[in-house]
Parts: sequence; C-alpha cells; structure tokens
Amino acid sequence: MKINRLIVAISVLILIFGGVYLSQKLGFWQTKNSGGGRGGDHETESLEHEDLEGTENSEYITEEDHESSELVTGSTTVKDLLDKGISSEQIINIVGEYENEDQLIKDVATQNGLSFGKVKTSLNELME
Repeated sequence: MKINRLIVAISVLILIFGGVYLSQKLGFWQTKNSGGGRGGDHETESLEHEDLEGTENSEYITEEDHESSELVTGSTTVKDLLDKGISSEQIINIVGEYENEDQLIKDVATQNGLSFGKVKTSLNELME
C-alpha cells in the first residue's frame, strides 16, 4: 500500500499545529505573550480586572502600576537618577563611587560589592 506524500505532510502539519493550539487552550503551552496560558486571550485579562473592582482583591496591579512602583531597574543609569532629582552625593552614599554617569546602577553596585536588590530598594525609597 502506497501512501500519498501530500496527505502525510498535511497530516503531520495538522497534528503539530493542532497539538500546539489545543495545548495553549488547555493552558499547558505558554509563550512570552500568550497571557499566562490562556492562549493570548487579552480580553479575558481585562474582564478579570473589571471583575475585581470593588472587591477585596481590587488591588490588582497592572503592568503600568508595577513599572511606576519600581523606579530603579536593572537598566537604570546614574544619569537617569540625576535626571530624577537625586544628587550625586546621595547616589554615592547608597551605591558608592562611580566612574561616569552612563554606568548602570546595577554595575556600580556590583563593582562596589553591594547587593543590587538592596541598593534598588534604597533608591526607590529615596525617590518616593
């Protein structure tokens, strides 16, 4: 019995893509932008947020809220802090000496033997 190559190729593609699709819908397959295993259904996320308003869980944090609460990140430079109004002396007191304003705060902390997490927390408290 001879099997048509076209039928085999189409069957394989259907199995692969069908399996991925089904896995996404069941929450087993998660990609970076898939919405946490819901198959990228961003409409569901916004509905969940609306459902939480007025309940005890209404402290739902959106991405914008999270970004604004963390003022210092791994890509923050010394210049960024100076632009936000923190003086050079305050930066040196928390992070230590730095070579130039284009250095990442994370790198300065590491070079000075400090934990970036603690430095980040101190700088964020200073900016609040």
